[in-house]
Amino acid sequence: IHLYDLSRETLAMRHQRCTIGFATSRHFRKKGLTHEAVLQLLRYVFEHFDMQTVLSYTKRDNHKAIAFLEKLHFVNNDAAYTHSGHFRYYEITRERFFTYYASV
Repeated sequence: IHLYDLSRETLAMRHQRCTIGFATSRHFRKKGLTHEAVLQLLRYVFEHFDMQTVLSYTKRDNHKAIAFLEKLHFVNNDAAYTHSGHFRYYEITRERFFTYYASV
């Protein structure tokens, strides 16, 4: 997993959003490890940074990644991104995260 697009730029509130990415080798899939790692990264980001939104995107045909993001309660927001032709864009807000994961 990785965290990027951290910015201090206040234009369009960019300083309050970041992007995460993830990849899991075949040997470690279907064990819940990536789910737990992303969940903990989101918790850390929302608790220790002034982030209001976390973005993640994947290729349009990556149905497993899309299902994974939806399982984590990310919401599709392709309309907000002009380069959405090849990718699907998903976001989760601080409020939504803590609604679902208040006790995690």
